[in-house]
Amino acid sequence: MKVKHEHTVYGPVKHGVTNERAETTLVGLLPDDDRETVQVFATNLDVDDESGLDRRWAKKQMNRYRRRSGIETAYSKIKEFAPWTTSTNFSIRFPYTNYSR
Repeated sequence: MKVKHEHTVYGPVKHGVTNERAETTLVGLLPDDDRETVQVFATNLDVDDESGLDRRWAKKQMNRYRRRSGIETAYSKIKEFAPWTTSTNFSIRFPYTNYSR
């Protein structure tokens, strides 16, 4: 695992200016049994790679990020294909949510 602290990125920030500067930490997980390539994460967590304990904690956090990404992608794809209704009538909403998948 490699960590780069204070990595600067520029871009839009919520409630900020269009090209605002932000500091983040980059964490690179090296290939292992689960991955064939290096995976890089940008995080605001206080990540350190000085000791084995720090590396294990950081790897655990990055694996949580990785799983979360897959879940969020799945939900966004479901939303793309699922029909939407704003009706509060149960008899209209029920078929939309149960038979359209």
